[in-house]
Amino acid sequence: MVAPRPKFFGESTLSVLIQASFRNPNVVPSGLPRRDDETPNGRKDRKETHAPGIQILAPTPEISVETLREEMETTGFYLVDGSYQMRINPREPGEYYPAVRFIFSRDRRRVDSMDDDWRETLYSDFDQLTKGSFWRVRAYLNPGKVRDTHHASINLEVRKPRHDNAGNPITEILIGSSEPTPIIPAGTLRVVDLDLVIS
Repeated sequence: MVAPRPKFFGESTLSVLIQASFRNPNVVPSGLPRRDDETPNGRKDRKETHAPGIQILAPTPEISVETLREEMETTGFYLVDGSYQMRINPREPGEYYPAVRFIFSRDRRRVDSMDDDWRETLYSDFDQLTKGSFWRVRAYLNPGKVRDTHHASINLEVRKPRHDNAGNPITEILIGSSEPTPIIPAGTLRVVDLDLVIS
């Protein structure tokens, strides 16, 4: 008998990493620290050291994640850290793209010991980045170092802004209508019964 896969936010999951990758460095939230830029050797290590994980969600475009942080908190996972790194773009030699990382933990000692100002900055920066766009999302459960434990990851890619540079909602004209309406997502990333779903 095949054992059922673990729940994404189940007891075996120790942490959740949400990583957003995009082209425009001006989109990086201002409060996040910048890690050292990726080197060729660093990129090679990043690509080769990952143990195979379980794909929970296949790449799905134009998804809203605007309620994700609040819903994750209902499972005991809280935002505790964030940073960004300029990574090598293999398709354009000499070019880099920003990869923003947010880490969620259910370790109460880590959550409770956070500096209040840092927590406020993290929450604001996370909401600014995630709620202002729709994303192509994919998700994995990756094996932890301890048997039967996992580290979950959610990847946000192919960013689709919801507002233009002036802050106005981006609109579209739907079939059968002559009036522009704000763009809508193809779905919303939700937490349901300790699992990650698109509804």
